[in-house]
Amino acid sequence: MRFAGKVVRGLIVAISAASMFAATASAVSAEVKIGVGVIGPISPQAENDIDNLVSATPNLKAVPIQPPGGVDACVKRFVAGEVDDRVDAVMVVSLPTDSFRVQQTGSEAKFTGSYEIWTLNLSTLAENRHTFTFNDSETVISGPAAILSIPAQFLFERASGQRLISSNTWQAYESIQVRVEAKLVAATRLYLDTAPIRDTQPLNLLQTAQALVDRGDADTALAVFNAAGVNNPQVRELMAQARDKMRRAKAQALLGRALGAIAGGDASGAATILAEYQKLPSSESARADGLRQALAVQPDTRTRGAYQ
Repeated sequence: MRFAGKVVRGLIVAISAASMFAATASAVSAEVKIGVGVIGPISPQAENDIDNLVSATPNLKAVPIQPPGGVDACVKRFVAGEVDDRVDAVMVVSLPTDSFRVQQTGSEAKFTGSYEIWTLNLSTLAENRHTFTFNDSETVISGPAAILSIPAQFLFERASGQRLISSNTWQAYESIQVRVEAKLVAATRLYLDTAPIRDTQPLNLLQTAQALVDRGDADTALAVFNAAGVNNPQVRELMAQARDKMRRAKAQALLGRALGAIAGGDASGAATILAEYQKLPSSESARADGLRQALAVQPDTRTRGAYQ
């Protein structure tokens, strides 16, 4: 019986170890979803090539998105929004239109611009930016006016699907675009070899909310807490901590404003800010007393300074 008991205990230990190993392996191999989008005159083919590069990176899967904006907009859409829209990180490749330039020299058109790759880890809110500058040229016969109109014409064609000009100038641009986008794809491949986005972990809503609190973004943090489920005791505790931290931050900001007013000789403004500070639940009487004592010996020199 003792032998049988030892065997059973051994099996339990082995099964437990195997389960832990399987869980760890599953966590390591979990596929992370990266929302990939483009902004600016980037062809659908180049966008598809970038998606494929991301999906070819170990543990990453590209999910095509329409970039909604900056950090807060991405959090509201992909973290606090619909569950089906959630991704673990965002990667946006853009060609700012103000960086795109065409210069005509004789019969040669020179094209320059800067692509930007922006990534955002939606758990930690860590951002990374990489800029890729390109330049290329093509010989054309059309006049300078046709060459210099290419950026506007191209942007219209991308938006409407209609081609306004059909000339060797446009053909030259198309040739340039193919070469430049090939460079963009190659640069993206090199970037992904060492990009921080490779280390992205599955989305953690509570970590996102905490990062928002640290940034001082109370409204977006509350939206994420609600998405995580306010019935969760851990969420309620974190929300209480977040509210307390926000209150302290507001109190600290008022103290800073009051000190700034005193330093600027605005004793009247400092007294108003001090009164506002004292109404806060997180105000500290010792600090309020210290400011009051400073105000007692601080003349209001703001008006006198203006006359001088």
